[in-house]
Amino acid sequence: SGVRPGMRVADMMAGGGYYTELLSRVVGKKGKVYAQNNGIANKRFAKRAMDRRLKGRDLGNVVRLDKELEDPGLPKGELDVVYMVLFYHDTYWMKVDREKMNKAILGALKPGGVFLVIDHEAKKGSGSADNQRLHRVEGVLVKKELLAAGFEFVGESRVLRRKGDDHTVNVFRMRGKTDRWVYKFRRPAKKEG
Repeated sequence: SGVRPGMRVADMMAGGGYYTELLSRVVGKKGKVYAQNNGIANKRFAKRAMDRRLKGRDLGNVVRLDKELEDPGLPKGELDVVYMVLFYHDTYWMKVDREKMNKAILGALKPGGVFLVIDHEAKKGSGSADNQRLHRVEGVLVKKELLAAGFEFVGESRVLRRKGDDHTVNVFRMRGKTDRWVYKFRRPAKKEG
């Protein structure tokens, strides 16, 4: 993703803040990390876990955003990188307005800024069907939505791909062994002239 010291990044649906803390350490004191969770996540699991993570650790560069995905409270046009790790699939059953969410993320990025999305692959042709039960989404569907929002597709890493994953099985039965796609998108750079 290219995260370096001094950058401004966001961890969307940060949960308990595992990636938030890693990003905080990478961007350092001159950088900033926005850790966003929505009401459902906070109510179910994230609030206490994030409270524990932020207490007593040197994470002064973390800004906590307890806001909904459609209006996450991110600064406009200032972010270098936005992450969403293993959560895009949940936006379907949560009935998130993904068009608004994706526009908000795009608007928060600097021109050329990166949106890195990682999730569990679903059965080919299933799209977002049964995502609440299986916690999967078909990568091609997400790519289509992000392209429609105005992102450029940069590429895919195959580092988390796993052959033999049964895409019809709940991911919690296969922790660490699921077939995951890693997509890198970019906010288009401003055109000259």
